[in-house]
Amino acid sequence: MPLFGKNRLAFPVAILTDGDAAHIGAPLSATAVGLKAKEADISNLRVEYSEITFEHELARSPKILPLMLDAFEILHPTNGKNLKETIDGRTAANEKADAFLTEFLRNKTSKGRFAQELSGLMEGSDIKADAVPHYIQEVLKFLGVIKAEVADE
Repeated sequence: MPLFGKNRLAFPVAILTDGDAAHIGAPLSATAVGLKAKEADISNLRVEYSEITFEHELARSPKILPLMLDAFEILHPTNGKNLKETIDGRTAANEKADAFLTEFLRNKTSKGRFAQELSGLMEGSDIKADAVPHYIQEVLKFLGVIKAEVADE
């Protein structure tokens, strides 16, 4: 971050981080709060965070969750099938995301391997920007990747 701000590199820069809250609505980590506070000193900085974790936030998307479950099942065939059944019995997005994250962590899933599987599945899908969590959309708008008024690019 010392590279950006007044009299430094002026192009937009963004940080995406986890809020690491225990649950939705709980206090955020000191790291997330501290990074967000840096926006006051660096005008070209945008910091956005998920309340809990990136994986939890993605799992709240009804369009992305099925792909996440498929990616998880590729990495953990038996547990992935069981997770799909568990999640089918849930109705609220937060409950589904909680179940997904619990199993993701219990299986000590590699975030890197999971991201590779998920990105491959997403690449072949018709997922649009409006399926992406809001905090990520805000960063993409700030960076000029998507237009503020159009979320389906």
